[in-house]
Amino acid sequence: MFILTTSGSSQEMFGMTNSNYAGSVGVIQNPSSMLTSKLYFDINLLSGGAFADNNYVYFSKNEYKFSRFLQANPSFPEHGETGDIVYDNYNKDLKSAYGNIRVMGPSAMVVSGKHAFAIYSGVRVGVSAHNAPYELAKFVFEELDAPEQFNVRYNDTKKFGFAAMAWGEVGVSYAYSVYEKRLDHVAAGITIKKLFGYSGGYIAGNNIDYMVPNADTIFIYNLNAKGGLSLPVDYGNNEYPGPGGLFRGSGWGFDLGFTYEKKLKEISNRHYSNLCAQKYVDYQYRLGVSLVDIGSIKFTQNARALSFDNVSHNWYEVSDLNYTDIDSTLIEFSNRFYGNPTQLVSGNSFKIFLPTALSVQFDYHLAANYYLNSSLYYGFQLNAASLHRSSQISVTPRYESRYLEASLPISLYEFSKPRIGLALRLGFLTLGSDKLGSFFNMNDFYGMDIYFAIKFNFSKGHCRDGGFNGCENNEFLRFRKKSRW
Repeated sequence: MFILTTSGSSQEMFGMTNSNYAGSVGVIQNPSSMLTSKLYFDINLLSGGAFADNNYVYFSKNEYKFSRFLQANPSFPEHGETGDIVYDNYNKDLKSAYGNIRVMGPSAMVVSGKHAFAIYSGVRVGVSAHNAPYELAKFVFEELDAPEQFNVRYNDTKKFGFAAMAWGEVGVSYAYSVYEKRLDHVAAGITIKKLFGYSGGYIAGNNIDYMVPNADTIFIYNLNAKGGLSLPVDYGNNEYPGPGGLFRGSGWGFDLGFTYEKKLKEISNRHYSNLCAQKYVDYQYRLGVSLVDIGSIKFTQNARALSFDNVSHNWYEVSDLNYTDIDSTLIEFSNRFYGNPTQLVSGNSFKIFLPTALSVQFDYHLAANYYLNSSLYYGFQLNAASLHRSSQISVTPRYESRYLEASLPISLYEFSKPRIGLALRLGFLTLGSDKLGSFFNMNDFYGMDIYFAIKFNFSKGHCRDGGFNGCENNEFLRFRKKSRW
């Protein structure tokens, strides 16, 4: 299901979204950040990233080369009787995997005094496996042929889930300065997104009680799970594209954010004749709190809702199951568990919820152009049928100016795995990674992270005349009077 749902698999882009020059890109972290920006206008042509990580399968550092991923037909060393190219990290820890691709299309932001606005467009792909039982991961990896786990009865009662979804987004953001007094500044913001579901699938399990006596047999004493799939293929013959239009579902999403700043000096009046003449007043420290990706997509086209309601079955010769198409496979499972071909499919619509997270951002102004940021992302699920977001905490020192920026994100992925990254901005181009080690074979390869942005920034207090001469803040007003421009 998940192979069909997505074609591939950045998470938080710490080296880019925390910048005072992030502009419209920073809105995805906290919509109120528009009013704390050094920019009055921002145009994003194209930006995005790719992220993937797991704690189970990996490439050995002795065999891994990142350059292979850039080849048209990459080949990797094979090992084992089945010719595997990856190894499995076999232990009794619960297994997890996260992956996403995010591409922001044409987007823009504008700040006018106490108000800020942004428009946004983008496409996203997300995949997650959360709390997967270790022995189930091993059986899947070995295609049931795991003798060390034969004749052991497993009863997994902890909720686990798998989800994958591809969708498009268009949205608008608004932020307002709700409080300004002397050195204190509070801003609030919201983003409203219309979501267009291209494909999706999930399985959410409450209990699986089973035993595998050999590689051809599985005894399922109890299975309690829900699922759904809506894919761009014909379920009768697997041909692409399937029936219906480009999108198979739709929904709404929201981001909410608040930011408090302790300014270095008092905010003066906001009178200005041009947007570019707005003042930027730097801060001593800044604290932001946001909820991101609240919402869901309801799939109604080519959709199948599935239900395993405390079913059981002794499945012999399971390795002889001949997969030909999706419809025949669903009928086979329904006959096995319910004794009829239709009961497994419980409806023709279902929802998948977005990868919701609570985010806290703290930024401290060290001196001049030097800053230190610390950010927390805590992923949680609004529903069992959800993409799950990994949790992280980071510390990022950075240097930033109008045309040059460098940051060094240091993070703990899932609060346990240390990582170091690097991001650079030169003019309109930003390149970065929060997991720089994935490009070198210093460690076993469990995943990667990379992001980029092509965007044009227009800084507060920098207006241009016909000769493209810059002037700072209130100097613009004096310059205009003298030149009668």
